[in-house]
Amino acid sequence: MIVRSRSIILNAIKSIFLYKINRMNWQEYIASDPEIMFGKPCIKGTRIPVDLIVEKLANGEIIEYLLTAYPGLTREDILACLQYAAEAIRNETIYAA
Repeated sequence: MIVRSRSIILNAIKSIFLYKINRMNWQEYIASDPEIMFGKPCIKGTRIPVDLIVEKLANGEIIEYLLTAYPGLTREDILACLQYAAEAIRNETIYAA
């Protein structure tokens, strides 16, 4: 019983540790500049807006295709777009029509 409890605790600690490591700081990858794309949030160093990447993923494109189609992008850039989108809508309130 003690061994099983220890295993459960260790797995929980591992999950928390991995969550903190994998949590991305999207600010390192996404910027909004009024001089670029009218201030739309874009991947830093590009004119590729976040909403374009999120829309392509929502329509079934896979990350590997996007990396091929946009050679300047990295996997982290794409994941940062998703993190940005998640944070943008996290506290949004939606009312039924």
